[in-house]
Amino acid sequence: MGKKKEQKHRARQFVKDMARMMKGQSKIGDAYYKWILEEGKSFKGSELHEVRMQKKQCYYNSQALAISGEGFDYYDGWGITGLGIPMEHGFNVKDGGVVDATWDDGEDYFGVKIPSDYIAKFWLKNEVAEKLLFHYFKDEVYKKDGD
Repeated sequence: MGKKKEQKHRARQFVKDMARMMKGQSKIGDAYYKWILEEGKSFKGSELHEVRMQKKQCYYNSQALAISGEGFDYYDGWGITGLGIPMEHGFNVKDGGVVDATWDDGEDYFGVKIPSDYIAKFWLKNEVAEKLLFHYFKDEVYKKDGD
């Protein structure tokens, strides 16, 4: 039974393992992984919807869909393809199913939803599409305790 559960949510398990390895390295790092594991959601590749954009441009593709006004939510996190290797990845969710405009063979996904208004502000300020997970955490979630 444990083997099936591990197979079912491999991307989430990868993040749990990373959190365990990084524990105690920094206060913000501990808070970051705790937040990801509390707020993150797992998705299976079998829920994929067909949308294709530029290869190797997952952050641009998925963030552009999120701010398009067409009902795509943006998730920033990790994905696993047929190779079985967890990779940082941006993807969308619409109607409860994964929309991966970049990969053809995504099998397992885990990520945190980043609001489209944050994406738009980030793009205007930085003129770049990139991984937003830590930026969003630092800008909108993490509160320093006077350190």
